[in-house]
Amino acid sequence: MRLKIGAPRVIVRGGKCEDTPWGFYQFPKLFAGEDGVYACVHVEDDSPDCYGMPEKWFVSRDGGGHWTETDESARFRCGTKLKNGEYLRAEPRAVIDVTDKNPPPFRAGNYFLPSDENPLYAKGGENTSFPEGLGRFVDVFGQIYRIYEIDALPRGLLQKSWQFTRYNPVTGVSALESAKVTRPHMSVFTYSGANGAVRLNVPNPWGNIRVAPDGALWLPTYEMFGASPVNGAHYLYSAAYFYKSEDNGRSWKYVSHIPYIPAPDENPAAYYCDGFTEPDIEFMPDGSIVALLRTAGVFHGAPEWGKSYITRSADGGKTWAKPQVFDKRGVIPQIVRLNCGATLAVYGRPGIYVRAARGNAEVWEAPVEIMTEEDRSFLMNERPARPTFHQWAGSCCNMSVLPIGDNRLLVAYSDFYVPDEKGVKRKTCLTRVVEVEDD
Repeated sequence: MRLKIGAPRVIVRGGKCEDTPWGFYQFPKLFAGEDGVYACVHVEDDSPDCYGMPEKWFVSRDGGGHWTETDESARFRCGTKLKNGEYLRAEPRAVIDVTDKNPPPFRAGNYFLPSDENPLYAKGGENTSFPEGLGRFVDVFGQIYRIYEIDALPRGLLQKSWQFTRYNPVTGVSALESAKVTRPHMSVFTYSGANGAVRLNVPNPWGNIRVAPDGALWLPTYEMFGASPVNGAHYLYSAAYFYKSEDNGRSWKYVSHIPYIPAPDENPAAYYCDGFTEPDIEFMPDGSIVALLRTAGVFHGAPEWGKSYITRSADGGKTWAKPQVFDKRGVIPQIVRLNCGATLAVYGRPGIYVRAARGNAEVWEAPVEIMTEEDRSFLMNERPARPTFHQWAGSCCNMSVLPIGDNRLLVAYSDFYVPDEKGVKRKTCLTRVVEVEDD
């Protein structure tokens, strides 16, 4: 099949690429709406401290051809369209300041005794209600993360739940909801925020809500430095987790997970990756579920780019085949099966690419370029002698996709080097249409 890539259309422009910090005017996300396509754009630092902060919202009435800024109430009018006609969208929650809870330091090695209480629930000290916790992880930047099971935290501090917006276009009623999440050994972590404050990173579902053929909702997500649902063991690497809702997203139950097992024979940077993150899934005609997985991540010491993996479940998501390398790149890999029968995968860093497959997505065609993987730093207003990786890529390469027809997929992404009317290169969020044409 042939893939036709449309011209880029501007959602919004930010400041000059040289003056605008990482995170600002990046990470565009697309959502369906009753009266058009909606996009939100991140306009804060790329930090957990900024979770839950306002974003800029835009709407297109012509499938991404033209964009108009709208107010923040747009977040209550869009999302994934469910079988019952409602729209559901995950709403990130802010971190919790737990500095006054005085979380204890983590003991290790010689300071443990066989007679000690299970550190999961053991009281951390005289002046704290926090337990000692599961373990800790120190990233390459020196940040210390301490991992806790939610059930072991001080009572009332945090619940096993996610937050969503729900919109009923028939009644016009929208609401902010808390949905119960059922999963053994669900975990969170603390980290040091600004001015030495201790923050608790609350559970947020980072994946796309997917509607199964039977109407059930699935949500693939991941946890950094999480816990095994099997026995609560601390994972040093991120794992992909799969949840299912049979009540239109009012509650979610854990189905399965894919732990990351480093395989240096197939990936020389295996031990320096962050694990399996940013999973996405799609349902195939034969009843199987295909998942794409990211491994790129810098916290263990790997570069900003890394391999993506593909796996398949033949038993309704209960178990998964051993993940295989899908491509040499793959940040936020998105997989969508269009009504025309083609399945498209969009992913990147460096560059942005789309691949197509027929049938049950067992054989994939060669990648088609949306943005080059080659050095783009020469496009900057002020070209550096040696660029950083982000200057090389000229994009965060975090994209979002949304079907807008039987054979058309809208792709949103960032480009740091789009000239304005005066020729000044500015960080810009764009959309392009990928159209599937018959051979």
